[in-house]
Amino acid sequence: MFEIVGNRSVHADILVYEKDIYKIKNGQEVYFTISNIPGKKLKGNIFSVGKAYEDKARAITVHAYIEGAEGNIIPGMYVNAHIMVDSITTDVLPEDAIATEGDKHFIFIKAEEGGQLNTEKEKPGQDEKGNDEQELEWHFKKTEVIPGIRDNGLVEIKLLTPLPENAEIVVNAAYYLLAEMGKGETEHEH
Repeated sequence: MFEIVGNRSVHADILVYEKDIYKIKNGQEVYFTISNIPGKKLKGNIFSVGKAYEDKARAITVHAYIEGAEGNIIPGMYVNAHIMVDSITTDVLPEDAIATEGDKHFIFIKAEEGGQLNTEKEKPGQDEKGNDEQELEWHFKKTEVIPGIRDNGLVEIKLLTPLPENAEIVVNAAYYLLAEMGKGETEHEH
């Protein structure tokens, strides 16, 4: 639960639950989203960590400045805050880039010809000059990954095998590709 408490130098009171208190210190970055500024993340920093424990909420109050509030914030408003407690570099993909089959998780990588799945990229037609175009196909390779932390529509992935340099990864519709691959396997079984 978070509340805006002033608008001259805008800062927020952030309730941090007891299980997370040990992770909090002055200077940490905080990212805010506010319902009346959709699609925009504001940044700030913790400037004070409270010492009084609130029994009812089982939390302490942390105070953080909000940068670039643009006058759209009114005292008493609620915000969502994410406090950065670790600085870790990791590989992430949108949730739609990962497909699950049984207890395994996969991503799809654009492959050269002969990949595990071939799908039409474009149906033949005519270009602007009226010339017939050739049918083009995309080729994909299914690659197993281990998903990790999920946050804001992104998923941390751990690769079981390194990706080729400059690999192109499908970032949405992975379930569609998995279903298409399954269709292809059943068509070949007689």
